[in-house]
Amino acid sequence: MHYTNKFAPAGVAVVCLAIAAGFGSGRALAESGDRDLVYLKQGWSADERQDFYYLTQGSQLVPYAWFLALEQADSQELFRTNSHLERLGYLSQRPHAQRNPDGLPIGFTKDDNPGVSYRMKKGFLGPGYEIADYPWTNQWFGLTCAACHTNDIHVNGKVIRIDGAPPLIDHETLLAELAAALSATNADNEKFTRFAKRLGEAAGLKEDLEAYTETIVNSVKRNKADS
Repeated sequence: MHYTNKFAPAGVAVVCLAIAAGFGSGRALAESGDRDLVYLKQGWSADERQDFYYLTQGSQLVPYAWFLALEQADSQELFRTNSHLERLGYLSQRPHAQRNPDGLPIGFTKDDNPGVSYRMKKGFLGPGYEIADYPWTNQWFGLTCAACHTNDIHVNGKVIRIDGAPPLIDHETLLAELAAALSATNADNEKFTRFAKRLGEAAGLKEDLEAYTETIVNSVKRNKADS
């Protein structure tokens, strides 16, 4: 399913009035995708906005290099491709040298904070998690609050960014597909070989992937919403 971000007419009217009154902050400069993007003036600077989008918050899901190298479960397309993540409702961004070097969507961050403790990690991943299943790295892929609290609306040919707005994302499917992609990479020798080649490593990778995939799969199952 492809998500189209729309507000009810009343909401659109409010935004249009805001723009007409001079609250729009102009077009974005090379930090968004290839769209004419208008930011509302919301009382913070462009640097503060980037901090909101990409400042790490302790969410460490998988090693960052794994996330960049991982293929989708049912194809050779990379998991992180814009078309895939946009299908789930996430907002693509161009690279930012300091805060988003790999051009990931809003809220998809590189967490290089080694201070996230084993106890905290175990609290998130659950009672089956063991320290031996924790791949050794100080660079992790995680999510920030901005992934779930930023949205674009489309009005009269313009794309209007509202920081803090509720988006139309499918976070549960993102995590389920991440677990499926790890499982497929673990099970398919050709897929694993391409994965390892992108990472430029092989020694110990298979064992790390097997152990951590089971941990992520169990975590996703445990946190799945009741249907």
